[in-house]
Amino acid sequence: MIDAQITESVSISLGINGHLEFKIPPPFECYLRFSTWQRGLIYERFENGSWQLENLDCGFPLLELAESQKDKPHVIEFLGQIPDSIRARAEGYRYAQATLLHWIAANSSAAELFESAPTLLWLLIARQQVVEWPDDHVARLLCSPRTKILSAISGVGQRSGLTWLKKIELGEGDSREHEVIINALRAEFYRNPCGQESKIPIHWVKAAAEFPQLANTRAFHGFCKQHPKKTKDFSRDLRQNAKFWVDALNVARMIDIADAEIALNRCIDFTAMRRLHDRWTDRLNQRQALVVHGATPFPEPPIPGNENIHPITTLEDLQAEGRLMHHCVAAYEAPIRQGGCYIYRVLQPERATVELRFAGNQVRVGQVQLAYNGRPSSETRVEIDSWLLAASKQVRST
Repeated sequence: MIDAQITESVSISLGINGHLEFKIPPPFECYLRFSTWQRGLIYERFENGSWQLENLDCGFPLLELAESQKDKPHVIEFLGQIPDSIRARAEGYRYAQATLLHWIAANSSAAELFESAPTLLWLLIARQQVVEWPDDHVARLLCSPRTKILSAISGVGQRSGLTWLKKIELGEGDSREHEVIINALRAEFYRNPCGQESKIPIHWVKAAAEFPQLANTRAFHGFCKQHPKKTKDFSRDLRQNAKFWVDALNVARMIDIADAEIALNRCIDFTAMRRLHDRWTDRLNQRQALVVHGATPFPEPPIPGNENIHPITTLEDLQAEGRLMHHCVAAYEAPIRQGGCYIYRVLQPERATVELRFAGNQVRVGQVQLAYNGRPSSETRVEIDSWLLAASKQVRST
């Protein structure tokens, strides 16, 4: 299998009967070829003095040769045999593309399926590469109802899954996106609000897989609709909102809100979810301030503070920090008592709360939050890093 792309060291020529032949230099030295489109675009390897059928895909998107080898007329002529309508559709399916084209060229049922449900055919052919189904098994599936094909691919045979599949807009069309779609079908992502949209960009599907706790919420749906194109901040912002979701549920458990997840699901957007999180956090801080009396010390922090960073050493001080900064740091009482983390207040260059986590002798910064869970500046990050570096040097010298 050629790995992902054709390099300059690969010799490409036109052989007998119009075959497109590839000579791979050492250390992988081998000869490969494709028959013409009219002959079914059959993929073969030269072995033991004769050409043998190769069941594995060639490993590179065949149609990309039109761009990478555009200075070679015989390559352009060979690809020109493929009908323009098929080329235009198949270009978006990069993974197992050569095998996909072979099935379209050689099997009328595959060609018919590609005409009306190209992504379903792609999933089937790509799945064959993963599980190594024999060709006769794929051929039988191609003659079956589409729900049966979908069930064989993913274990899900619902018509709503087929409808959802037609609306997917791929990005790279690579093996990762193939896997994401298969897993999304198994998780019945087609049933959630995003799955009902007329067009479903693949980055929505990836996000639903990464943040399943958010996937069925109104806030997630609204956020995705605001991002029909993936931006560099899309995943980062979702990750931050997922953290608020988890924090909100933790706080809700501490103040005995039984229907917290239902309430969060009803939030129209992530701004409303954060407001709910902040209200619950205020209730937590107020309740704990009322029920706790006297000084309740925490374990001594192993790293001392400095003039700008002070350790929080009692429960009462932790609760005061939460009230002042309007975040849920009070929910960290249990891990602090167990020595899993320690909380410090930062005074300069801006007011913040920082969490240190310990694993054996290793320390790392957990969260750093400004008031109302705001994000710290780079200057604050530098101040914290400098403090930890100075503290570690001091520990090593004693």
